[in-house]
Amino acid sequence: MESPGADWSPESELELQEMLLGLASSDEFKKNTRITKEMINDVISKANKPLSKGEVLWRLMMQLNLDVGSDCSRNLEQSGTSGTSQIESQLDWESLLSAINEQTVEHSREPSVISESTLQNASLESLLQMKCRLEKEVQEWNDWGTQKVMQAAERLNKDKKELHLVRLQKKNASLEEQLRRRYARQMEENIALAMGLKDKVRTMETMNKELRLELKDVELHAAEVEANCEKASRRMEENLKKLQSSEEEKLSFKDELAAEKRRFYKLQQQLEQARDLRDNMKSNWKKEEKLKNDALEMAETERKELEQIEMSARLQENAIKIEAENNLQRYKNYILQLKNQIAQLKLVKSSSSNNCLSEKESRSELKREWECVMCLSEIVSVVLLPCAHQVFCRQCNELHEQKGVKECPSCRTPIQRRVIARSADDP
Repeated sequence: MESPGADWSPESELELQEMLLGLASSDEFKKNTRITKEMINDVISKANKPLSKGEVLWRLMMQLNLDVGSDCSRNLEQSGTSGTSQIESQLDWESLLSAINEQTVEHSREPSVISESTLQNASLESLLQMKCRLEKEVQEWNDWGTQKVMQAAERLNKDKKELHLVRLQKKNASLEEQLRRRYARQMEENIALAMGLKDKVRTMETMNKELRLELKDVELHAAEVEANCEKASRRMEENLKKLQSSEEEKLSFKDELAAEKRRFYKLQQQLEQARDLRDNMKSNWKKEEKLKNDALEMAETERKELEQIEMSARLQENAIKIEAENNLQRYKNYILQLKNQIAQLKLVKSSSSNNCLSEKESRSELKREWECVMCLSEIVSVVLLPCAHQVFCRQCNELHEQKGVKECPSCRTPIQRRVIARSADDP
């Protein structure tokens, strides 16, 4: 499992030390600060790769747990050995004190030995008390270290949860993007379905006709049921009159009256069912009419759009025609200029032989520029639209059109129209 932190760095080491030692700013915890720093440096030096904050905290916690266990075992061992050592030391010191007392009786001149032994006794007792106090402090510092490591582990778990939330947010953003794309595809499909509403309108019209026929049949059936109900009601009235007039025939007509009532109730139920069916058919017919009107409105909007497109196409065609006519007029003017130049060249023909040769060359070049690309003999006189190229004479244009070729031989543009250019000399 990957650690949720970044690689270990000196800044993260200082941050961890400040987090663990934030409460230890007094003089009493200087020793604990030094021990904690040594433990962190030991954990980092033992690792062969860069560690994250979580890994350092985990290893420190494991080391503290191991140290606590070893301290407990050491305390147990030391408690067992210390009892024996204390007994032995007490025995040694008792024998030493008795020997010193004997020496004081014999040698009253050496009082300094007794004072030194009493000092050693007092120092031993103070050392034992200090040992117990230090063991308690070590246990308290071990408990404090485990508590801080647990707090760091809880903070690491919180950071993991925040990282998990960030990843979920990123995943939700990608899901929203996928939903947006799916919604765009669904919109395109709905547009494609809307284009097929024309066929559905026809089917709706046929269904509407069938529903109208069924509605007429239901109305006829309802009229028949109403007539039967009226007949039954009249018959019931007649029977009631007969019952009032003749009490003797009351028993004989009682069964018939009940049968007529049952028949009347059945007819009433049939009438109600027919009315309900008629209402349902009317509501369905209204719905179909509404759908039909919606489809017709959509078809009308599409027809208007097509008319606008055709109008824009006509405007473009007119613009192309005007441009072609302008080009044609320009080419006519150019042809007139060339004719004038030819007339001038004819006048200067008799000047010199060199001028004659140059005139022939210019005529050949001019003729080559304006000759047909198919027959290479006639002058071009047909303008192809929309590219406005002049490459055919009249006869070659007719042959080209009869062959069914619809592209300009000069630029491969589709030919939409062929305009025959006429000079002023043509009839």
